[in-house]
This record gives sequence, C-alpha cells and structure tokens, in this order.
Amino acid sequence: MDKRPKVGSFKWISFQLPMNAVLFIVFMTIFSIFIQGYSFPGSDNTTNLPLIKKMQNPSLYPDDILIQHLERMPFPLYALEGYLAHFMDVQWVLLILQVLARLLLFYACFVLSKTLFKDEQTAYIAIILYALVRGGPLAIFDMTYPELITSEAILPFIIFAFILFLEENYLLMAIILAGVSYVHAITGLLAMAVLGFALLASKKLFKKQVFVSLLLFGLLTLPLFLSILSIVNNNDPLIREFEEAQWIDLARGRVPHHAFPLSWPLGSYVTFGALCLMLLMGLLPLIKKEKHRMVAGMMAGIAMICFAGFIFIEIIPSHTVIRAYPFRSTVFLKVFALIYFAHYCSEKWKRCSSLQCFAMCGALASLSLMPEVFEPRLLLGFLLILISSDIRDKKPSLGLMAGGSAIIILLIFGSLFMKGSLLDLAATLGGSAAGRISQLLLVFVVLMVSLLLYEAGAVLRPSLLLLLMISIGILAIYFGVMYGTSRVDFPTDVPVDAYQEMSYWVRDNTPVDVKVMVNPLTVGFQALSERSVFFEMKTSGQGFFDPIFGVKRWEDLKLMRCTVWHDNCEDFFQTASGEDLRGIAMQVNASLILRDNNHPLRLPIVYRNEGFTLYSISWPESTNLY
Repeated sequence: MDKRPKVGSFKWISFQLPMNAVLFIVFMTIFSIFIQGYSFPGSDNTTNLPLIKKMQNPSLYPDDILIQHLERMPFPLYALEGYLAHFMDVQWVLLILQVLARLLLFYACFVLSKTLFKDEQTAYIAIILYALVRGGPLAIFDMTYPELITSEAILPFIIFAFILFLEENYLLMAIILAGVSYVHAITGLLAMAVLGFALLASKKLFKKQVFVSLLLFGLLTLPLFLSILSIVNNNDPLIREFEEAQWIDLARGRVPHHAFPLSWPLGSYVTFGALCLMLLMGLLPLIKKEKHRMVAGMMAGIAMICFAGFIFIEIIPSHTVIRAYPFRSTVFLKVFALIYFAHYCSEKWKRCSSLQCFAMCGALASLSLMPEVFEPRLLLGFLLILISSDIRDKKPSLGLMAGGSAIIILLIFGSLFMKGSLLDLAATLGGSAAGRISQLLLVFVVLMVSLLLYEAGAVLRPSLLLLLMISIGILAIYFGVMYGTSRVDFPTDVPVDAYQEMSYWVRDNTPVDVKVMVNPLTVGFQALSERSVFFEMKTSGQGFFDPIFGVKRWEDLKLMRCTVWHDNCEDFFQTASGEDLRGIAMQVNASLILRDNNHPLRLPIVYRNEGFTLYSISWPESTNLY
C-alpha cells in the first residue's frame, strides 16, 4: 500500500535528495558547462538580446521591425532576463541562468531515474550521460546548448511533469505544463500531446482525475492560444497573400533543419536510430511493469506525432503542423533513452562477461567522447555486441551469428571511422580528423586496460567503472579544449573579434537611431551594436511564426536579390557596387554600410579595423574617423 501522504486524490511526490546526490549534481553541472562550453552572445541569443537591451534603454531600436515582433509575442523568459539586467550586466544574467537551468536538468534527471528504478547507481550514471552526450534527437534540437535558450530552460520542468504523470499526479502535471507553454509554447504543447497519447493508449484518458486535469490545462492555456491565433490569423490581404504564396518558401528556406525531415542528412537518422536502440535495450525487458508501460506509451506518442508530422509537412503541407515542429518531440525520447541505458549498464555490469564488459565500456565511451555529437556508427557496433550476447543466452546459434555480425560491423566502423579508407589516412590527418582518430585510440587504450584489470577479479568492477568515467571526463575536457568547443565566455573574459569590435565602435560612436546595412549571413551585429540593421538572416526565422514580420522579411529578401535562405544573398552583398548598395540602403533608411575589407566600396569611409570597413551613404568624407 502507498503510505505517502496525498493531496486530495493526488499523490504527493517527494523531490528531496541525499546530500551526496546534491554535491554530485553540483559538480556535474560545473563539469558539463566546462566540457560543452558557454558562449556570449552565442547564436540564438542574438535574437532576444535586442529586446532585453530595449527594456533597459527604451530609446534604443526606434521603429525596429524585430523589436516590434518580439513585443507582440509572449516571451516571459526574455522579460525575466530584461528585468534582471537592471541589477547586473546581461552577460552575468545569461550565464547564471544557464548554470541554474543545467542544475535543474540534472536534478530532474536524478528524480526521474529514482522514480523509474529506485536505484541511485542508475541515477548517477544517467547524470553522467546527460552531461556528456550531445546530439541524437531530430530537428536540430537537444537537451543542452553552449548558450541559454528557452527550450533548455523549460526542459527540467517538463521532466518534472513527466515524473508527476508517472506518479498519477495529473493535476499538478497540468499546471506545470500550462506554465511551461507560456514560456515556450511549442515544447509545452508537444509534451502535453505525448502525455495525452500515453493516457489514451492506457485507457486512462476519460478518468475523472485525468479529464479534470486536461480541462484545467486547456483553461489555463486558452489566453495563450487566443494570443497566438491573433498573431498568426491576420486578415490583412497582403499577409493572406504571403501566407498562401510565399510563407512555405520562406519556411523551407529558413528552417529546413528544424521542420522538413526530407531535407535532413542520413547521418541524423543514424544517430537517432542509435538513441532508439539504447532506449529499447533498457525498456523492453521491463515493459510488463506499469510505469514502464506508461513510458512505452509516451514513446509511441512521439512516434505518432512524428508520423503525422511527416504526412502534414512533406506530403500534405499544413502551416499549423509545420509551425508546431513535431519532430522536436524526439528530445523527450532522449530524456528517457539515456536513463534506460544507464539502468541497462548498471544491471549488466553486475554479471557481465568479459565481452559484454568490453562492449559496454565501448558504448559509454562512444557516447561520451565526441566534442560535438556522439559517434553513432561505433556505438551501434558495441550495442549489437551487447544485444547478441543477450540473444546467445536463449538461442546460442542465433546469438553466435548476431555476435559475429556485430564484431564485423564494429571492425568496419572502427577502421572507417573517417570518411574514405585507411589508405586516405595520411591525406585526412589534421584538424578534427586527427583528433577523432586520437580519441578512438585513447578510448581503446582505456577499454583494453579495463578489460585486462577486469580479468583479475570481479571485485575490481566498481573501481574500474569509476576509472572509466574519470578517463572519459578527462578526455572530454581535453578534446573540448583542443577544439575550442569548451570555452566558457566569462563576462570578464569574452573574446572580441574584428566584427564584434566594429559592433562596439558603432554602439559607442553613432546615434541610437542609426540603421546599418550588414552582410545578411553574419550574426550578432544588431545585438552588440545596439543599433537596427538591414538585415540578419538569423532573425528571419521569426517570420515563420509571425506573418507580419514574415512579409517584411520577404520584401527584404527580394531587395537583396535572394531566393530563399542564403541563396544568392551573400553573393549579391559581397559583389554589389557601392552605388547598388547605396540605393538599397536609401530605400530601407540605412545610413551606414558594413562590408569586409576584401570587398571594398567606393563610398566615404567612417571607420575601419583589421577585418571590416564601415561606409557612409550620406555623411561627408571629411568625417573619416579611422
């Protein structure tokens, strides 16, 4: 009998942790920030930084189309960042919130692991995987990033909602997901859709508690839906024409990596397939237990969302479905896949053979050591060895065939770790190629030492697992630093390149109402210069959700002779004459043009540094300040 206290008819969930778990989570948070890095202003933050700075200084960005768009949309996280920026530098605000978001993520991981397995060892391994494993979900969407973005900030709260769902505390689950939806509507609604499908599959959807909770979610999010509909469903004839004729082209050109599955490379599906295999290895043996059946229902929900998404994106395009980014729901699969694989390793480690021990260590290393994303080809080989060893116990002949195939695949993937063959090794050495080969060699050294020590006796297994994890951590930091992927941009030590230096010069030496014409494919000038620009492609994705902004950006694309996304945009900007760019600048009320020094213009120079030159279309040449 469940002896925990209850609130009404809903279970009360305890989120308390032992002190050793708290210390471990704090350590892994700091560790993960260092191995993944933290960048300012980053990429996505260049969109919201202008709004934050506008909150600090209302005189900035007068009549700026991006600011007008951001003010129309519900972005409470940006409002929080803007409020906190009144008390400390915005760089510190973003860094502190990033650390807090990562801390909450690992905390949520620990509680979810304990909810599923009541096993602290699984929880510790899962946190290590959460810290080290990057990549896997489709639609260029992940759990952690080297900068603070909204989806990472709300993911811990979604995991808390999953925990409440598994414990049948549907009322609090609905309240949390409603709050999440106001911060990031797409992710919150996808999470509710996944849980709704699981409830439907388990025949719990029409129970009174569930029905009341879903009704509460609907009532709480109704104002949000009405607000979004008022933005998307604009009856202006020009906007309706854009929605019907050009919107799909803008979407396919600007966000194919997020929304259109047929545009994604095969490698992304291989990586996702490896993630699915990890989930199945841990979940299938437990499928008869209630909580794990509910998790299986959630995974089926993700599959159905993606299937429907494919139909209504690639076959019968629907604007609503495309805007929902259905394939981003695969990030929830990763949330559970790493925990289930951690449990698989925790249980297998207690009674594994030498071959299984070797394969398990190889799988963990393959997941952990890549600077950018785990290596799925190598991982698949190790996973197949583990699967074949499980089959062998029940069907020896089938297991022998599977094991032999797995070893062959592992050898092929190991030797063809680089594109090409070993004969091309000398030609491909250098840069990240050499680093990856070095990683592979170092991984095998660690594994072989572990295997040899393992043969000395089972008593060494716990220390060997610790040795492996420490080795992985050291190598992860080493290669992260080698490739610059783990740099942490502390507010007192942010690197400044020529482009950023030009941004700061414009900020300090021009009126606040100046507009600068920039290369459309560059990022961050508007955020750092605190001046309006024409125009940055990075912010064009906002037209995906806001047709008013989309119409304006479509007009900008035509002015710059662009088709979609970057086609012809940069070529035209870099090769156009000063007179051509001056004519466009006058149409969009830009008074300055910024171009790199390799493509000079016959226009008055305002300022020049080692990489870029700032030209005027109206100031007299006597104002030359460089």
